[in-house]
Amino acid sequence: MEDKQKLHIPAGIKSEKDVYDGYNGKAIRNMVICGLVWLFFMIAFGLLFNALIPAFLGVVFGGFVILMLFRAGEDNMSMVDLARIWLRFIRGQKKYSYHRINEWDSDDWKI
Repeated sequence: MEDKQKLHIPAGIKSEKDVYDGYNGKAIRNMVICGLVWLFFMIAFGLLFNALIPAFLGVVFGGFVILMLFRAGEDNMSMVDLARIWLRFIRGQKKYSYHRINEWDSDDWKI
């Protein structure tokens, strides 16, 4: 039998140094971009509908959601990373339609 060696990466190994626990530089950059976009939308919502208190609560709640989406756990994967992998997997799946043909009644088999 052929001995196949499998690559094993321990759970605690990080590819980048964490700036904060669970947040590397790339995650912080993405969090800042998402946070600024969310802040812009909440300010626009508050000014358009004259609802400053709901907009403030939306900023606070959105900030917590963004923090949790980009935090990497022990396996060095954040929820955003898992969603990217899941979407890449879904896009990679191929659908093959199956059409049943009755070969015994086909004219090609007759001699």
